Amino acid sequence: MSVTFLKKEKGRGMQFEVHVKRHDPNNDRKEYRRRLWFQTEAEAKRHERRVEQSILSGEFTKADQRRVREKQESEEAETVREFSKRFIKYCEVEKAESTASGREGHLRNHILPIIGTLPLVGVNTEHLEELKHEVKSKGLQNNTVNRVLETAMAMLSYAEYLKKISSFPSVKKLDEEEKPIEWLRPLQLQALLSADDEVWRRMMLLDARTGLRRGELRSLHWASVDFVTQQILVQHNAWRDRLKTVTKGKQKRYVPLSAEAVRALKEQKAVSFMRSKFVFPNSEGGLLTDAEMYQTLHFLCRKAGIREYGWHAFRHTFGAHSTMANVHPRLLQKWMGHSSLKMTERYAHLAPEQDEAINRLDELQDQEQYRSNVDEAIAK
Repeated sequence: MSVTFLKKEKGRGMQFEVHVKRHDPNNDRKEYRRRLWFQTEAEAKRHERRVEQSILSGEFTKADQRRVREKQESEEAETVREFSKRFIKYCEVEKAESTASGREGHLRNHILPIIGTLPLVGVNTEHLEELKHEVKSKGLQNNTVNRVLETAMAMLSYAEYLKKISSFPSVKKLDEEEKPIEWLRPLQLQALLSADDEVWRRMMLLDARTGLRRGELRSLHWASVDFVTQQILVQHNAWRDRLKTVTKGKQKRYVPLSAEAVRALKEQKAVSFMRSKFVFPNSEGGLLTDAEMYQTLHFLCRKAGIREYGWHAFRHTFGAHSTMANVHPRLLQKWMGHSSLKMTERYAHLAPEQDEAINRLDELQDQEQYRSNVDEAIAK
């Protein structure tokens, strides 16, 4: 008999090879050799003695051997925690940096503490339901819980793609309350665009007329502005004060410029004394920081007498105004760089044809034939 230490891993314990050779009461030779995980060497030796006693007493059957083999295969299988490292690397390459960062946070704070030690092949719907209820019990909102579940499902989907698992379980998400889109009404936008600082006024105007994300706005290069065709090429982004050569969706896109936006850019070009590649650089000609952008916008909001908005409100303002101007949803999706039409349809309730359709009800009410048809229907 022997118990041989093999290796130690954080989160799993110590791996030992347990080897037992004995004869059972029928004088049949039985041999047991398995690599198993234990927390201590003493625990491994206790297991060795139990196997020895079961052989000597004749209780060690083929069924016992099968159960031991299944236990070993389960313990040696790749765990959720181990596979998550590969999944994060995949996200860092294939997804936007903000998405990869969010998923890494979901794994670290919620998923791995609950199901991290499970074998990847053993995760089922019951485990995902447990994950859902455990995360919800922390007092988080339903939409946050659903984002955690989406990360777990994305990881399992990637595992299926790599043929680590044959299929992955599903889980029912929680109902979410749809939050209203925060966009600037005409008087609010007018109040902000009355700012004394011309540079920030032009920046806010351009954002409201192009719908650029905050990182795309502060990383906008002069080389991406085409005054001839009156459009900009969105091909850069900034994340946590680092310049990125790809946008959030990893796709370049062209956004047309209105006459007012062109005028604002020409004014900015005329007063740009620094030879900076950025359209809206900081005081040293470099990339504006998130802190500078937020602090300045909040100051301008207070000065304008409106509540504090974030820069994303300008993006929503562009989406809302474009929809009210009857821009086709597919075209707006292209301009805004949405990955799906569903995101663009958040502005659909602002479409002018909706008002036209509801107003036609009043027109029908005034028509004599309509009233006659209704009277006949009631009489029947």
